[in-house]
Amino acid sequence: MSLINSLLLLFIAILISYLLVQLMQWSNLFDKWLDQISKKEDPSFGNDTEGLLEVVETLPQFTVSDISGQLIGIQELIDNKKTLLIFLNEECEFCGSNFEHFSQLINNYKGKKNIQVLFQSNQKETARNFYDVYDGKFSVHLYKKEVISEVGINFFPAYLIVDPTHSIDLITHNPIQVAHSLNFD
Repeated sequence: MSLINSLLLLFIAILISYLLVQLMQWSNLFDKWLDQISKKEDPSFGNDTEGLLEVVETLPQFTVSDISGQLIGIQELIDNKKTLLIFLNEECEFCGSNFEHFSQLINNYKGKKNIQVLFQSNQKETARNFYDVYDGKFSVHLYKKEVISEVGINFFPAYLIVDPTHSIDLITHNPIQVAHSLNFD
């Protein structure tokens, strides 16, 4: 009986050690992310993105597809309306919780917003799962990899508010900043 108890205690100790290592790794990644955000974004919700994103004044023309594969030009998504484009990535450690925070924040806003969520084309399964999780509340599209460099995004998640003429009014990674800027219709 003593051997079984010893083995059980050893197993529990190994499990706890493993979980602590995982928690420390996640904590380090989270601290790095917070450090990047605090150094590169103005906490007063300004549009200070120097060093975080290359500032592109006008959204370039590109084509996306919906999750069923139908091709759509970005100009059709914008459709002469102020539009929020949200670039997410399945490899981003914080995209899920960041978007969930954003989703909760926009529940307070009335009126229909033109919000488009975009994933890279090789992440179709993730995009479909995202669409299902949010019960189709958000339009989900897939873009080709080169769009990221054309738009100037080098960090995820990226929120872009684009006006009807395709000028980029705001580009940020901060869901609170986006929510405060959502006074568009």
